[in-house]
Amino acid sequence: MATLADIPETLFPEIRDALRFYSVALVGVGRVKDRELLTYCGSATLLQGDQRLFLITAAHVWRATGRFQELGITLGPHGSRFRIPRIVVRETLLDSGDDSEWGPDLALLQLPTEYRSRFTAYLNLYNTSRVCRRLTPEDKLLRTGAWAIVGAPSETSSITPTRIDFDGKIFLGVPGDYHVREEFDYLDIHIGLAPMPRPSTLGGVSGGGLWRLGMRQDLSTGDISWDGMPILAGVAFYELIRGENRVRCHGPYSVRRLLAAAGVP
Repeated sequence: MATLADIPETLFPEIRDALRFYSVALVGVGRVKDRELLTYCGSATLLQGDQRLFLITAAHVWRATGRFQELGITLGPHGSRFRIPRIVVRETLLDSGDDSEWGPDLALLQLPTEYRSRFTAYLNLYNTSRVCRRLTPEDKLLRTGAWAIVGAPSETSSITPTRIDFDGKIFLGVPGDYHVREEFDYLDIHIGLAPMPRPSTLGGVSGGGLWRLGMRQDLSTGDISWDGMPILAGVAFYELIRGENRVRCHGPYSVRRLLAAAGVP
């Protein structure tokens, strides 16, 4: 069976391009006199379901925007963005409020549908019906394929009070422990392959999507490919040990609980 290290570098651009167009950064937009001031808050994933438009992120990322009247949302990696009044966002939270390693720490943000065309001109919307099925600790999905967290580390993004260049990155890893605790599930992802230079901390990646990538190996040639159909499996929310590239994510059961709480079938 192929390991993470066996994935050829030639696949990285294809994987990156498939995933980064679902990902955005969330920015708090404030003002001092007539000057716009920006604060980077975290990452999120674009969803559509039940004819509605959503962002899914970590609850603590959404809370970080709470002191701002406007929410900025990036439309690509080079500073393109637009802003909306925060008050028009309809929130559904599964949130302990204490930023602990077990959370829960999830937010589903429903946006007015009139913004759909603004997103689809630059990005893709992931359908909620395609969220990964519920896992078990012995599930073969945990032992096959590759896993990726998509988000923008603060350390490698260019952030000034007037401009944010969203440096969305793909971090490939493997699941460590899979936990089920108090009706929520968690995957601890060990980052094995990361863009260089590798950031010393993954702060800013919180709220980014966890994706499972179906990898295939030709038994006759040994060549590795992937099926081109990423599956959203969770949301990153907690860096377990700073600098060791281990990230705790809510898993698919938690994500489906959040969707159900928002009335998304």
